[in-house]
Amino acid sequence: MREVILHIGIHKTGTSSIQASLNGIDRNGFRTMRFAGQNHSIPIFTIFSENRLNYHIWKNQGYNESEILEKKTAYEKILEEEIRDGSVDCFILSGEDMSNLTENEQINLCEFFKERNLKVRIIYVVREPFSFAASANQQHAKGGSRALAKINPGYQRRISGFIKGCGRENISIFKYEQLIQDGLIKNFSEIIGVTLPEKPRANESVSAEALA
Repeated sequence: MREVILHIGIHKTGTSSIQASLNGIDRNGFRTMRFAGQNHSIPIFTIFSENRLNYHIWKNQGYNESEILEKKTAYEKILEEEIRDGSVDCFILSGEDMSNLTENEQINLCEFFKERNLKVRIIYVVREPFSFAASANQQHAKGGSRALAKINPGYQRRISGFIKGCGRENISIFKYEQLIQDGLIKNFSEIIGVTLPEKPRANESVSAEALA
């Protein structure tokens, strides 16, 4: 049975590096979905979220409702065209904001692929909460914030719909701290069964001095 792998993040677990290595992969029946960007959060969230009009990406760029719905239509067309390509046995989508969909939206995402005869496999990478909070605050600081934010990873919220929609047996959960021990890309390649190229590190942490 053909399948689609959904790498749903979460944030701060090497997703930028993984997406850089996945970008453009199309060989031996395995393909990264061919959206324009490396991170598939924007197209998938735009298609499946009922709150797409308030999505921070579009709000920051000043898009109005008709422009956002136009984007949704364009993304849906790409997704349907990709799925119709029978030469591909396994697709992969990688986007952290898939885990920010509501429970019902996650279920709908699973059902969308299952209705098109694709088995859905979820890859969920989590990070120890204190480390996650520290890294998230580093990201906020690089963006100009001068105050520490209270961070809640929300592990259960991010996956509850996928458990119901795709089945617990189709979800694999990995600890970020373990994946990076022997090399993040090497281990992720083993998880998906495709050798990915090592790319320059993306979105790296800053030093304590730089953060201060």
